[in-house]
Amino acid sequence: MISRRFFQGLVFFLWATFAHADAVEVRRITINDIDGDKVWGSAYEETKPAPGARETRETVYKNARGETVQRDVTTFDPVTLQVTSYLFENTASGELVSVEARDKKVVIRTREPGQKQEKTIETEWKRGAAFGKLLDLWILRNESALGKGEYVPLELYIPSKADSYGFRLRHDKVASKGSADIYVMEARNWFIRLFIPRVELRFEKTPQRRLRGIVGPYPLLNEEENQGRQVLFTID
Repeated sequence: MISRRFFQGLVFFLWATFAHADAVEVRRITINDIDGDKVWGSAYEETKPAPGARETRETVYKNARGETVQRDVTTFDPVTLQVTSYLFENTASGELVSVEARDKKVVIRTREPGQKQEKTIETEWKRGAAFGKLLDLWILRNESALGKGEYVPLELYIPSKADSYGFRLRHDKVASKGSADIYVMEARNWFIRLFIPRVELRFEKTPQRRLRGIVGPYPLLNEEENQGRQVLFTID
């Protein structure tokens, strides 16, 4: 069976929003059931310039009761999409994942829920591996190939595992006949597809090409243990 730790690490990176950060930009996300009836949580995201021609995106998550339970901060180069640091922390459980790139190395610190002691791993930095927090940028960068019906391979980096895993992107032309362009991310490995069969990203059909919705796994990982639930992220 796939481990809980692997699944948690993957879900951290399966959804993202992006804005060109000439100034601070704020996004508000609602997390609903697929049919939209039940609200599971929300998120507040702020993207802004960072030193060294980088950008920082911070996302704060709340559960259905309005309590802040998680936050993550991603610092990256908007040209190369290289992530230089990442921090995830769950304020309810104490869980922590921290990534810091140092030249060709990456230092990863983790702390399990309910634990005080941290573990540190130093490994080779896998250049070219994608972080899911930048998934919409990968789609827009490969939009021409995707529009031709091509599959675009993607190595999604999972910090808690200090490794990357193979996925692929494709354009769902049938579903895109409506008001949105629909792109799908699928695991290339059949076994992982049993647990994560499909992540759907919805872009508006305007020159801005803004991401407006995602269908994917429930992100509040220590909230009611619903790691496998598929939910709808509506992005304002």
